[in-house]
Amino acid sequence: NNYRSEADIYAQYILRTMPEARIGVLYQNDDFGKDYLAGLREGLGERARQIVAEIPFELSTPTVEPMVVALKAANPDVVFHIGTPKFVAQGIKKVAELG
Repeated sequence: NNYRSEADIYAQYILRTMPEARIGVLYQNDDFGKDYLAGLREGLGERARQIVAEIPFELSTPTVEPMVVALKAANPDVVFHIGTPKFVAQGIKKVAELG
């Protein structure tokens, strides 16, 4: 589907620009997030082992900030955030705060 195809494009970009990157994934725990995550894994192929953390969140969650803190513990080079705009904005803010 389109989500998988889009995620594959991002995977190819990561592989081209940061081939050894440790990837942390924060994803919405629904069909949208799961399809996107599957597309990322497929796009990375055997490099999917570079995903060092996969942390889901529910749409009913008020904020993803605690999940971003947990993701930081995996020490990723790349944060791949799959979610709706509200949650992505929260995630970007928290990533910036954490450096």
